[in-house]
Amino acid sequence: MEELIRNYTGVTLTIGITGLPILITGEVAYVNNGIAAVRLEDKRTVYVNTAYIAFFN
Repeated sequence: MEELIRNYTGVTLTIGITGLPILITGEVAYVNNGIAAVRLEDKRTVYVNTAYIAFFN
């Protein structure tokens, strides 16, 4: 999943997290060592382990 998400750097995505009833929408800032940094609209950054990404759109 890491390589796939890396292809979307700079693109706004909605990401579903495995085992949690939440969606995260933001711009993929970068992916490094299995961690995706997602920049939210309010400029905060959420770090997501790519192993836990169930889907994205």
